[in-house]
Amino acid sequence: MLGDMETLAKSFTYADSLARPESAFEEAINGELHIMPPATIPHSLLLRAIKKLIDVQLRAPLDAIWGVGFLISEAPLRYRIPDLAIVNLDLLAADQAAHAERDPYARIAPELVVEVLSPSNRKGSIHNLVRDYRDLGVKETLFLHPSRQEPKGIFLSTAIPNLQIDLDALWRIDKFSP
Repeated sequence: MLGDMETLAKSFTYADSLARPESAFEEAINGELHIMPPATIPHSLLLRAIKKLIDVQLRAPLDAIWGVGFLISEAPLRYRIPDLAIVNLDLLAADQAAHAERDPYARIAPELVVEVLSPSNRKGSIHNLVRDYRDLGVKETLFLHPSRQEPKGIFLSTAIPNLQIDLDALWRIDKFSP
């Protein structure tokens, strides 16, 4: 058990994963499925707020998506489902066209991944998460620590030209406002 994740003892293969029902609450790390609890409401509202701040700055073909499994390796099976990923939709469409309809995984590297960390650390080791995103080829990762309201200041993306996020404003936003 890592953090609040339940680990299934059976070793899962890529083929096994294709036969499983869709789930945004599991990730595969070295062939083991790690079942995560759903995100909390504050976690989800923080993601909604940052997505709003990002959306107004993105230009096609870039867009923010969530709930997508990014395949790192088939053997051992490794995939991650970032809280939020900024991807090139043209590359994502080409990737999906090249793979079977039943294959749910994206094989492209997001430009930016946003992860909201929680005291329970529902995704397990941050070290492993960073390693997996690096191995996938993610250009940039932003970790948000809501309990500490960190990081602060202005986030200037090195992966996405002209993308900047006022993190101080993010922490002040009324997350329940429409």
